[in-house]
Amino acid sequence: MSSAGEVPITVGAMQGIDLVNTLLARPGDTVIVEAFSFAGTLGRLRLCFALPSHAEIRDGAAAFARVCAEQTGIPARSANVATRGG
Repeated sequence: MSSAGEVPITVGAMQGIDLVNTLLARPGDTVIVEAFSFAGTLGRLRLCFALPSHAEIRDGAAAFARVCAEQTGIPARSANVATRGG
């Protein structure tokens, strides 16, 4: 559980996305995004020199984990995505 001092307050979704990108994305990183992503999100990723990779993800976390594994070769468990029975 987080305390009030550990929860960042943002002025909107884009500021939150910027914070996450700044903390996690490194130049040259491939970032898997939903096929129909908000254009502003893609632009923000490019500002971090990250490479957006579009994927059709309609079936929740299990599908997301499968796409991550297929596109990166990283096992689903390594991507910190919980899957049923796996």
